[in-house]
Amino acid sequence: MPTGTMQNGSPLNIRQKSSPYSKEQVLTWLDAIGFWTARDGSCDGINSKDTENVNTIQKANGSTEIGKMGQTFIDTSGVAIDLPPPTLENLNIITRLYLVAFPFESTTIHYSTHHSMDVSPQGLYQRLVIERNGSYCYGLNGLLLWMLLGMGYRAYSGQARVNTTPNGWDTPRYIQMSHMVLFVQPMHWPTVTNGDTDATNNARYLVDVGFGGGGLTRPMLLDDREDNFILGTGPTERHRLRRGPLEIGSVVGETFWHLQVLHSKPNLSESEMHWRILYSFQETEYFQCDFEALSYFISTHPTRGSPFSTHTVFLKKYFFVAAEHDSVGGPPDEDSTTVPVPIPIIERQLGTLTLNGHILKRQIGNRVEVIRDHFETEEDRVRAIKEFFDVDVEEGRGVENIRGRVSALVVG
Repeated sequence: MPTGTMQNGSPLNIRQKSSPYSKEQVLTWLDAIGFWTARDGSCDGINSKDTENVNTIQKANGSTEIGKMGQTFIDTSGVAIDLPPPTLENLNIITRLYLVAFPFESTTIHYSTHHSMDVSPQGLYQRLVIERNGSYCYGLNGLLLWMLLGMGYRAYSGQARVNTTPNGWDTPRYIQMSHMVLFVQPMHWPTVTNGDTDATNNARYLVDVGFGGGGLTRPMLLDDREDNFILGTGPTERHRLRRGPLEIGSVVGETFWHLQVLHSKPNLSESEMHWRILYSFQETEYFQCDFEALSYFISTHPTRGSPFSTHTVFLKKYFFVAAEHDSVGGPPDEDSTTVPVPIPIIERQLGTLTLNGHILKRQIGNRVEVIRDHFETEEDRVRAIKEFFDVDVEEGRGVENIRGRVSALVVG
């Protein structure tokens, strides 16, 4: 069966669609995640610390169309800038940078007066790109989808059903549809066939930058071959796709994709470790109206909402492991003149910071460090949210807004 195609093996082309974001907004977002620096080792004329400079970028050709590739822009210093082409290489870079730039969080559900999440295009642009806060799956994957469309990628959004079983040997326990995923078709850029340039490619990738724990950290080819697996945060975490029935399903012969994760542990052999289903999905397309309704349900239902949203203050932030531990050959000797070769962004190991209720942890591979195991007051937790995740919560009013809710800190 061809790789990255529909379940029945036939090729599927995703139609190119426009983005709700302008080209200037896409460039601002690329600068916010550090794309120019990661790609070229410089900012290509844009100062990544100067958002105002990026916002004043002008189109060199005066075009206002969205979704066209190769558009040229001029920054305030007169340097021409092209939107990067919608290739797999750039998708890999963007995915890694995006995870590090924007944390998984739902603090407005707990600490705001409206106790909800804004997942509208312009609301997400303001909260993430301008204010540099985070969101949960509908916000993180939603923003990425529209930015990819603005770059010329062919992409659409789907829904997944999350498995809550904590291990790989028990029967999966699924909850309601509650997770957004993306399907992306990168383009070969450029390829030449019979003298003509061809930027098409039918291979589809699963992309997900909004899963709360153990999720993908790079695009995954939509294929269930044995050799199709990818690393997660580092060498101790792997992901793969399998196809099969849904345990709770009734329709004979109906198949789903199952995203699975395996965490290697030094005290277990390969045969003792078990792949666990993170979530299951099909290729059906869902739309913004669906996600707004689902997000409202997730953020407001007192018992059937996501525990990450309604029951627990949960934040997760990725970070690149320190360079001295993440270069070929390790750090140089004191007397050595050899400089370690930097690891490319797409190969860099990631660590995570996680706040789950009153426990704050840092993890790199199998090494887990508990930073805080309790907070004295809600104000103390809010300060930690700012210090470790750089997420803004109004300390006074925010603390009052969470009082009496299930997710409020139990003190004493």
